[in-house]
Amino acid sequence: MHRLPSSSAVHRFRLVAILFCLNFLFIASSFGLLFYAILAGNKELVTIGISLFGITLFTILLQAILAPKTRCPLCLTPVLAHKSCSRNRKAKTMLGSFRLRVAVSIFFKGYFSCQYCNEPTSIEVRVRRNYHSEN
Repeated sequence: MHRLPSSSAVHRFRLVAILFCLNFLFIASSFGLLFYAILAGNKELVTIGISLFGITLFTILLQAILAPKTRCPLCLTPVLAHKSCSRNRKAKTMLGSFRLRVAVSIFFKGYFSCQYCNEPTSIEVRVRRNYHSEN
């Protein structure tokens, strides 16, 4: 299993995975709340739904800025960014999204399988060994 090169990469993967999962939740809840508020005629809920939609746009923007830096250590393709590359034929989806499966896997399991090369990567820092010792 591959590992990430630095602790900043580990933090970046975790942050982008959380943002990606929050985007799915925020989009569904803001549209659901706005739909219900319009049907019920409740102006306070409409205001809450619109502000939740604004928070959603902010998290989407933040995720879009940080996601291209979440690269698989083997194939160097950003696994949490939207790319038009061909995916591995064994790659699996969650709710129709390859990136959502990777994000949920990072968040709950602590590792992911790249959808492009299908190699597993652990969300931990790679141990570097010094083979040139001074003896």
